[in-house]
Amino acid sequence: GETLSSMGKGETLSSMGKGETLSSMGKGETLSSMGKGETLSSMGKGETLSSMGKGETLSSMGKGETLSSMGKGETLSSMGRVKKLFRKIKERFPRWEG
Repeated sequence: GETLSSMGKGETLSSMGKGETLSSMGKGETLSSMGKGETLSSMGKGETLSSMGKGETLSSMGKGETLSSMGKGETLSSMGRVKKLFRKIKERFPRWEG
């Protein structure tokens, strides 16, 4: 039942144990992890990043950009801001590999 929060620049990070939710509300961005159903999303500039566990899909819909990893078929493409955002995610939550 752990909860960690940082209210610095409007940011909130929380961990709800097994239901794990992590979110940052900084610049309209939202990052969340739902445990086994792992979902990461950023709603900043219309961008969406999501990981669906075993089916691992990461996508950004910002300017028609797409970032995707299909597990063993690993395809990754990064277009600008998404690269920076994903670096932020990895810095904050090192257990996530992307």
